[in-house]
Amino acid sequence: MAAKKDFLTKAKASVKTESVPLPSMKMTVTARGLSVDNMDMIIEKCTLPGKTMAHDGVSAIDNSLQIIHIVAASIVDDDGSRLIPEGRERELKELPQAVYGALQTAALRVNGMSGVDAEGNS
Repeated sequence: MAAKKDFLTKAKASVKTESVPLPSMKMTVTARGLSVDNMDMIIEKCTLPGKTMAHDGVSAIDNSLQIIHIVAASIVDDDGSRLIPEGRERELKELPQAVYGALQTAALRVNGMSGVDAEGNS
């Protein structure tokens, strides 16, 4: 039983992070990987009520909104606190593309959703 507990402890501590330089803002932020629980909450927020995928009956998801929520939840300060508060995720659409693009690229990478890991391996 101790080996299983050690595995889970190590796995929970193995969250990927990546520094995201934002030259136009003269700052660097951190993209942090999310837990499965965080992702489940995001999927719930982005599920389209009454809509299902035609081929399998699974609830449809607003993919662009899901990515915005993933970015918002992944961008943190040095203490690990979210920089984009809950409820203000959609404001990311108002950012300059260079800033949002850097945040999105890093957030998707640390969450294993880009095809490339944080070290640049595909």
